[in-house]
Amino acid sequence: MYILLTKFRSIYFELFHRKTDLTNLYQVRPLDKTRRIPNQIFQTWKSSKVDKNHSKIISRLIQNNPNWSFEFFDDSAMDLYMRDKWSREPIFEIYNSVNFGASRADIWRLCILFDRGGGYLDIDSTLNFSLDEIDPTFSELISFEGSRVKDAFHPDLFPDLELFQNPELTNLKYLKFPENVALNWALFFSPGHQILRIAIDEIVEKSKFIKGHVFEDIGVAVVHTTGPIIFTHAIWRYLKESPTPINQMGLDFDGLGVFKAIGRNSSYHAAGHYSMATARAVIS
Repeated sequence: MYILLTKFRSIYFELFHRKTDLTNLYQVRPLDKTRRIPNQIFQTWKSSKVDKNHSKIISRLIQNNPNWSFEFFDDSAMDLYMRDKWSREPIFEIYNSVNFGASRADIWRLCILFDRGGGYLDIDSTLNFSLDEIDPTFSELISFEGSRVKDAFHPDLFPDLELFQNPELTNLKYLKFPENVALNWALFFSPGHQILRIAIDEIVEKSKFIKGHVFEDIGVAVVHTTGPIIFTHAIWRYLKESPTPINQMGLDFDGLGVFKAIGRNSSYHAAGHYSMATARAVIS
């Protein structure tokens, strides 16, 4: 029933909602060489066609940040990028083995930011501050969810328990919200940042733990396998191995970030691309 309902909603939105082609909105601009975090934003969705609600917030974001370059990747472009740039690394095999668009997008955002640097933003979210306000000397800028690690973390889904069960081993004094999950729907990093490298390597490492395993709650499994939980763990490992201050803002970018700014009555949610069916393996 769930699958049939998802397909019906997808067909309904395809037929009756007017679409905008994102290729007509995005603008690739010259990069500012003085910035450690390049002034470019990457976004992804299954195709370049979105409804008017998406095109509205994307247009506003681009217009409000005229000094930033914006680049869009649909599924095909994302696959091509991963094949061209990462086919010789273990993460490419994991990328091809995951069964959910959300997990592929999780992996891709880490890889492209490690490779090219800049920012990533979920296509249904937005930021209500000028990107020019990001200090050009910053090598990273992270933020936090409202949820706490101890409440969101499921030990049975995570093979490496040492840090999460013994946070005193990590220099969490460098985090503004050491008890909270680091959000991954908006990321800003310089190319080659070690936090990204750790996160990519951890996804590969932990894939051995969950490969082929069928989970009842796929959403929770994805969060632990490729999403915010594993990203948070990478930050904690970074602080343990290289205890240095991290540039950060507060919860949801000090309240200026809007997660899922577009309601569920949209083609993004109806398409089922990132929907979490139950009782499936995250990685085949």
